Amino acid sequence: MRKIWMVLVIVLVCGGCKPFSMTTRVQQPLYHAPSKIDVAIVMIDTGASASTAPQSFRDVKKNIVTAIKRAFRETSFHFVDRTASGGSLSIYPTRRESKDSLFANSLNRPSSMRQRALRVYKSKQPKLPVSIKEQWCLGVKVLRWGITRRPDPRLPGRSLLQAHIDIVYALWGRGRHVETRRIVSRPVGGDMSKFFVRSIPVYPYWLWWGQRVEYRSFAPSKRDNLFRYALRANAFAFAWPFGRRKVSVTAVWDNSSPFVKPGIELAKEKQYQAAYDAWKDVLAQRPSSLPALRNLAVVCEVLGKEKEALAFYKRANKIKKEGYYTGRQKSLRLRLQKRVSFKVK
Repeated sequence: MRKIWMVLVIVLVCGGCKPFSMTTRVQQPLYHAPSKIDVAIVMIDTGASASTAPQSFRDVKKNIVTAIKRAFRETSFHFVDRTASGGSLSIYPTRRESKDSLFANSLNRPSSMRQRALRVYKSKQPKLPVSIKEQWCLGVKVLRWGITRRPDPRLPGRSLLQAHIDIVYALWGRGRHVETRRIVSRPVGGDMSKFFVRSIPVYPYWLWWGQRVEYRSFAPSKRDNLFRYALRANAFAFAWPFGRRKVSVTAVWDNSSPFVKPGIELAKEKQYQAAYDAWKDVLAQRPSSLPALRNLAVVCEVLGKEKEALAFYKRANKIKKEGYYTGRQKSLRLRLQKRVSFKVK
């Protein structure tokens, strides 16, 4: 039996397995603004939840504003605190989330969250005073905010701190609804396996939310640090579609031609722009080279050049029809069609 397994391994290794790279891909934002958009934070409704926060976090509004600004730091959206201006924004619950999509954003799908579906929230057009000059506005409603202890399953008699932050964000342009989303974050201090961030409604699969690179480290064990971590993760989850993100992917390279192998060696060393240039030179000399077209399409996705990747997949599919090329074209078209560009006059 052992000899059979050894033969199978040799066949798989030597029989033409394609080289691959575990890497990150640049994901372009779903909501994009060619120029900076100023957003006024007009309302932060904490309700009774502020009393459950740690002593150093009793200033809930200040910490939420800080977390939002940090989450949107590398985007086209600039947030300004206007909570004292008197603006209002109504946020209210509607239907329950579909049970089929409960765990689409869970990193590990913990069984402790399989109890019930959560409410989806909506918002009404805000009422703003004339003193607010920003193009957009944001309203925040805190549903839950606290820290509890839970038993450690690995060490009997020991307990771990777990943060619970449940916030609804409602983002509006001038007379235009952009996004109303509920984010639940429940990290456990000192444990990555129980880290949990959930979006309601769930993010579409083509946003690659489950492959996110950020917030995969161990959550802090100290009370205040854990709270800060959970709040930042919560705000970051809401900001996910608004910025360029890095997601984990496996890039598989086609090495069936000797002319593309120098580029593959560069790609293995994560020199993707150099690999792109090498394969472009190959394609200039051999316009019908299928390995060069496929590798160029993959490396364009890694570099975030989605339109160029789509063009290479189309050319490859014309030369040789394959389900892989068709599937990648469908995925890229969907991402490009759903993308929204906001122009501010």
